[in-house]
Amino acid sequence: MAIIRNIIVGINDAPLTTMVSVLWPVSIVCMHFVIVEPIILPVLTFPLIAIWLIFNAKFDIYVLLCAFTCIVYAALLGGYSNDAIEFIKSFVLFFVFISMLLLVSKTKAINPMFFEVSVKIFIWLAVLVALLTLTQSIALNVFTNYSFMNPFGDFGRVGPGGQVYTPHPEALLKKSNAVFSEPSVCGWFLVLAAAIVIAWNRHRKSFHAAIPFVLLLGAVLTGALSGLFNAILLLLCWAYLTPNGFKGVLTKTLLYFLVISTVVGLLSFEPIAHRFGDIDLEGSSVYYRVVAPLMLLRDSLPEYPFGHALGQTDYIASKAYMVNWEGGKQFGIHNSFFLISYYFGIVGVIISCLCMYIVFRSILKKKCISLILLALMLVLLETGGLWSPEISLLLVYCTLLMKYFNQLDQPTCFQQEKP
Repeated sequence: MAIIRNIIVGINDAPLTTMVSVLWPVSIVCMHFVIVEPIILPVLTFPLIAIWLIFNAKFDIYVLLCAFTCIVYAALLGGYSNDAIEFIKSFVLFFVFISMLLLVSKTKAINPMFFEVSVKIFIWLAVLVALLTLTQSIALNVFTNYSFMNPFGDFGRVGPGGQVYTPHPEALLKKSNAVFSEPSVCGWFLVLAAAIVIAWNRHRKSFHAAIPFVLLLGAVLTGALSGLFNAILLLLCWAYLTPNGFKGVLTKTLLYFLVISTVVGLLSFEPIAHRFGDIDLEGSSVYYRVVAPLMLLRDSLPEYPFGHALGQTDYIASKAYMVNWEGGKQFGIHNSFFLISYYFGIVGVIISCLCMYIVFRSILKKKCISLILLALMLVLLETGGLWSPEISLLLVYCTLLMKYFNQLDQPTCFQQEKP
């Protein structure tokens, strides 16, 4: 056994560092637009991570207990499921999600060289996405040319309603989505990439100072509320974290983005002011991400305080305010914090509040990971696929990246400029 362990320990760095430096950043982008079997990537990567970490990580008993409790809790709720097949599908994804987070939570620091390669691959892919967004926006709104839309054809990821996204032909500003299923996904993805660039440049200066603004411009040009809102919020947080940020170039940049965002919002099919003014009316993304889930929790928590079995949507479908008739009679919770609260009841509400507390506490302490945490929180607020393969992989990758930042000499790097 000792010989086997030594052999594995000797070769274990290769698969993990390969995944972190090449496979993961490419997969984070690809899994949002290429049709793949959702379980393939976790099944391929999970055993490799497990082999590596079994011999390199010592788990905190409390962390291990929390992960075990979540899995057992979800399994017990499965006894009340009406559709066993859907529960098993969801439970497998949930198990992989919790297991991967547990495993990376105690991993040792990976060689910085591999992180640098990985981040460069991820960011340059994101830059290509931003440039494609810009190209689509110009082609659609200046030349009324749809040839750049859905560049992967039948291999493209379908959007809401099970259809490939197509801009509204009568919209004053036709929204672009690059290679993603819809503009909102493209928006939050580019803002997250910008947050990673900003945090990374505080140490390595590997990217040109204009790269974050290129990514944020791409997010704004999607015309999606997630791109507009997330970009402005990230800039505000960045200005707060940076010494004299509100008195320097960030202030001017923020003003420019406010102007651009206002113009984009006014030209969009549904002006931003109208969308916020009528958030209680059905049809808007704000309604299905905030208002409807709040109404669902108001009805669900008193009746089911301990939550629902995973994958069971009968209760959601029974509420008329949760059904998006314009989107093809689709229903679901498009907000991961509400998703946790729905499936885990009061426990889920506590977990959601704890996550938000961690984000705001990090911002107040001006830690290097603050912007990444903020961007991730916004991602989870704008998607309901928390334990889907793509979001699981995104969270695991960002967790490793944040662990790297936390192990640096200056965990609060935004408090002072590096010499």
